[in-house]
Amino acid sequence: MKKRIRKQRRTWFIILLIALYSTVYRTRVEAADVTTSTVRILIGDDTRARHHMAISIGETSDEYRYEVKGYKVKSSSYSSSNPEVFSIQNTSEGRCKVEALSQGTGLVTLTIRTKEGKILKETVFVSVYENILECEGVVGENAGMYRGASDSSGVENNDWKGELPEGETVFLTAVCGDYFRFLRKEENVEPGEDLMGFVKMSDITVSLTSISVEEQMFLDMGEEETLEVETWPEFAPEPDLLFHSNNLAVVMVDSEGSIRTGKAGTAVVTVSTADGVHEVKCTVYVDVPSGTPWEDAAQNEEDVPGAEESGAKGNLKKKKNKFNFQANGYTDKSIKLTWDKQKKVKYYEIQRATKKKGIYKTIKKIKADKKKYLDKSVKFYKNYWYRLVVVKKNGKILKSNRVKARTKDSVVNLNLRVTEIHENRVALEWDRQKHAEKYIVRRRNIWSGEKVFKKIKVFEHGENSFVDQTADQGKKYEYVVEVKKSNKKVKRSDAVTVKTLFAYDNDTNIRLFRELYPFVCTDEGQNMNEYHVFQGNDTAAGYHPNGYYSPIKYSYDNGFLTIHLYCEFIQYISLKEGGYEKREESSVDNREIFNKYKQQFQEGIRERYQVIVAKAKKDAAESRPEFREMNFEIRFIFHEKGDGKETYHASQVFNEIMIGGECPNCTRPGDHWFHHHPGGTISKIYMPFENQLSDNENPGKRSMGDYSYIAAHEMGHMMGLKDAYLSENGEDRFTDNAETGVIESEEDGSYDNIMVERKEDKYLLPNDLQMMFKAYSDSKPKGKSWCGQQAYKTHDNGKILISDCILNRVDNYDDTRR
Repeated sequence: MKKRIRKQRRTWFIILLIALYSTVYRTRVEAADVTTSTVRILIGDDTRARHHMAISIGETSDEYRYEVKGYKVKSSSYSSSNPEVFSIQNTSEGRCKVEALSQGTGLVTLTIRTKEGKILKETVFVSVYENILECEGVVGENAGMYRGASDSSGVENNDWKGELPEGETVFLTAVCGDYFRFLRKEENVEPGEDLMGFVKMSDITVSLTSISVEEQMFLDMGEEETLEVETWPEFAPEPDLLFHSNNLAVVMVDSEGSIRTGKAGTAVVTVSTADGVHEVKCTVYVDVPSGTPWEDAAQNEEDVPGAEESGAKGNLKKKKNKFNFQANGYTDKSIKLTWDKQKKVKYYEIQRATKKKGIYKTIKKIKADKKKYLDKSVKFYKNYWYRLVVVKKNGKILKSNRVKARTKDSVVNLNLRVTEIHENRVALEWDRQKHAEKYIVRRRNIWSGEKVFKKIKVFEHGENSFVDQTADQGKKYEYVVEVKKSNKKVKRSDAVTVKTLFAYDNDTNIRLFRELYPFVCTDEGQNMNEYHVFQGNDTAAGYHPNGYYSPIKYSYDNGFLTIHLYCEFIQYISLKEGGYEKREESSVDNREIFNKYKQQFQEGIRERYQVIVAKAKKDAAESRPEFREMNFEIRFIFHEKGDGKETYHASQVFNEIMIGGECPNCTRPGDHWFHHHPGGTISKIYMPFENQLSDNENPGKRSMGDYSYIAAHEMGHMMGLKDAYLSENGEDRFTDNAETGVIESEEDGSYDNIMVERKEDKYLLPNDLQMMFKAYSDSKPKGKSWCGQQAYKTHDNGKILISDCILNRVDNYDDTRR
């Protein structure tokens, strides 16, 4: 029996030893596995780990979720470090959404408990911003660009996104604490993460745009009022204001805008900024009071013993508020009253009147231990006067001075959005607003250069959608919606930009390109960096056995003709010992200035070349197609050598665009000017800096002029256009508007092409494109010496036929083309 017990004990010991060894071994393996464990928070469909999130008040975020490597999850939870700013809405296991409640910042903390007994945490820094009416701000020196409204949030990836260049204009869209949320707008570029962020308010200058006051004010004799001046934008520095009354016997006003009425009558109070830029007026009507207002003798308020002349400082005395009784708008339906707690109080009374010296009625009795009250029985944005009555335990009654307040203006975020875009129709929607009396829809045509938004629709009710059926096809519009509220204030939405569609015949375009201009690539799947032109064995006629990898290529794809420019942005530096040094973009001098001018150059090209060649409008006579029946939208793409974004064929040719510096062998030393220089195997454009122009000996070549137009002009040369096209008798054909069909100005010297700047229309026109295509066709490469400069003449002596477009045989261009 004892032997059996010993044997059983020995067996159990061995089993326990094996189990212990297995546990230790497994723990070691698992410990080795978790050294690379990670926790990642993902938001919405984003597959990147997130550490920052910005969200507007009232919005709910996309769903949060997480990924864990190396551990098995037992439980997880999300928490908010600032519940008054944003709250957590759990949606399912391991998932949640964030609801933005008020302006501020905080951390969303994910806490994971693992089955191995570990606690893992990850955080996202949340910036809850309040939208404002969009305004412009100018960047100061060394302004940082941040992912959220902080430069020290403490999350895993840092807050720094980069630096905004001094002097740049950005668009301010929202506020969060001491930060603006900004947007950098680029033409035809949808705003992305690289174009928006946060910047410290102290690093931005907001210029004052306007001031406003109530246009009319109705007061009784002896009544006092403060003229409230609103400034726009609201974040512009408070201006120094000057107040003046044109009738001191009726109205006196001090340097703070405090009005004291005298006898009955009318006076006009003028408010102006000290610099005289802005000025507004308020007409004040003073009448004999209809009754004698109840006065509080215990109030100890002193009457003002005659004010000094209007505009003097300190001529109206202010009353002392010993109870620290204050009234402020709390919501659009309530006013919050606060005071300092008093000793030996039996109870408080809140009294209210509609005029400062009107009849004060008790609206609420308050217990002695309270020191605040929320008045919800008020009308939206109406002025009310309050005072606090303190009833002591000994029966003594004390009364505070009177304070004025009105409800807050309801928060406006119209959230204007585009729901549909058609050829001749644009559908809009916006959020309904509280206390709205009417909505006004306004529009401006960007491509026609309209500066003012024109009223196109007024809604007298609560509509929140509109379909604009007056839009034209192939245009670029900007829309805003204004809401006029019952407090007579007008708030405007952010602008939305719309490009209406235009009808195009894709098959006809392709057929005509293949027939007339076969060098235009119509294969949608073709890699343009591997595309070549003029391939053939007839080298005497200008063809090349392996094709020519042109620095200028054209492609057509579903309504878009794209001009591809293969180029290199460089700088030529004059050397002291003589000669020049070519510096690639990566090693140029004055990098910041170089990039600024390079950006202006590219923007100028896109502005003037990215247009729409559309069908002519129908008229009473006939409807004739535009540009040999072709109709499409034109785009421009820069393919930059050495930027690392693309790979190119080994035989690809790149033209040079020199930003800053001097043109070797084509100007005198020290003399700079804009020009194009064909030569060798490439074409070159020279665009000096403004300070370089100022050093020229020729006074006529010291002005920068319109840099955008100059860039477009020199680019025209690169693509085969000349300054002028002379007829056989020596006249420039393009000053004759009747010949080309673009009737815009009867003034002598008004040009029909992009090569000479027109006073009103200076964009690429169909005849420009026709000439560019013709020059391209006539510029077959001879070996590899072709540089795209074979511009053709326009008379028989030039031995090149005049195109039908130039002779206006099929060109009946509508000047509203953009």
